[in-house]
Amino acid sequence: MKTKKFITIAITTAALLATSIGVVSADETATPSATPKVTKTAKATKDPATVAAYNAALAAYKTALIQYRVTVALNDITYRAAVEKYWADWQVTLDTYQTKWKAEIDKFWADHSAWNLKHKPLNQTRKATLDKADSDFVAANSAATTDAQREAALKARNDAYVAANKIYKDALALIGAEPVAPTKPAELTKPKLPAKTVDPVKPVAPNKPASVS
Repeated sequence: MKTKKFITIAITTAALLATSIGVVSADETATPSATPKVTKTAKATKDPATVAAYNAALAAYKTALIQYRVTVALNDITYRAAVEKYWADWQVTLDTYQTKWKAEIDKFWADHSAWNLKHKPLNQTRKATLDKADSDFVAANSAATTDAQREAALKARNDAYVAANKIYKDALALIGAEPVAPTKPAELTKPKLPAKTVDPVKPVAPNKPASVS
C-alpha cells in the first residue's frame, strides 16, 4: 500500500516538473524583432550640361584668381617704387634747400668777418680821438677860471667830436656798409605720400551644383 502511494506521488511530481520546464522554455524563447528596412537615397543624376557649365566657371575662376594675384603683386611693386622715388625726391629737395641756406649764411659770416677787419681799426681810431677830446676837456675845465675858458674847452671838445665822427663816417663809406644777415627762407612743406593703387575685387569661386557632387 505504501509502495503504491509512493509511485503515485512520484508520477504527480514528475508531471509538475515537466509542466514548469515547458513554461520556462516558452518564456525564454524571444520573438525575433523586425530588422528596420534601410531606404537608399537616390543618387543625384549628373547632368552633362550642368557639369560642363560648372567646369567652365571653375576654370574661369582659377584664371581670374591668378590674374587677381598678379595684379595685386604688380600694384605692390609699383607702389613701393613710387614711395622710394618720393623719399629720394624729397631728400634732394631738402638737401638743395639746406645747401642753399648754408651757403648764404656762410657767405654772410665770411663777408661780415672781412668787413669787421676793416671796421675795427676805424672804430678804435675814432674811440681814441674821442677819449683824447674828453681828457683834454677835463683838463681844460679844471684849469679854467673864467666862463670864457670853460666855453672854449666845451667848443674844443665839440670840434674834436665832429672831426672824429666825420673821419669815421668817411672811412666807413670807403669800406662799405656792414653786411646784413640773410633772411632764412620758409621751411619746406613735405608733400603727401603717393596714393596706393586700389586692388581689384578678389574673384569668388563658383558654387558646386548638387548634380556634380
